Amino acid sequence: MRVEWVLTDESEGNQDKRCLRKFGRAQVIGVFSIDAEVIAIGQTILVAQLCSTIFAGLSALFTSIFQAFGKEVQSSVMSVVRGSAFILILILGNMLFAVNGVIWANTISEAFACIVGLILFLGIWKNSLRNTQWER
Repeated sequence: MRVEWVLTDESEGNQDKRCLRKFGRAQVIGVFSIDAEVIAIGQTILVAQLCSTIFAGLSALFTSIFQAFGKEVQSSVMSVVRGSAFILILILGNMLFAVNGVIWANTISEAFACIVGLILFLGIWKNSLRNTQWER
């Protein structure tokens, strides 16, 4: 593994730019192992975990919104869905897809929780719009 720092000089702007070249998933996993099979699986895990962060952030956002609005039922539903969906999808993923099922279980369960959160949020939003129209 080799990481090169390269300084480039742009003639138009005369700005020195530092760029990191040849640094990707394989290099990150390569820090921990030199086995090609481990690196290949590690790259897949890294992609799956990075994809799941989007959904995890949105799920946490929905949960926080429900808590801020005082909607304890919806907040509790989100917490239960995140935990139970992960366990169920982890077991099913292992049975059906072996290692790949385990790797992608977190991403799929977070995406499912995000969809549930969106549905619950739209229900609250729809009700708040109705209540606002009646108050006018």
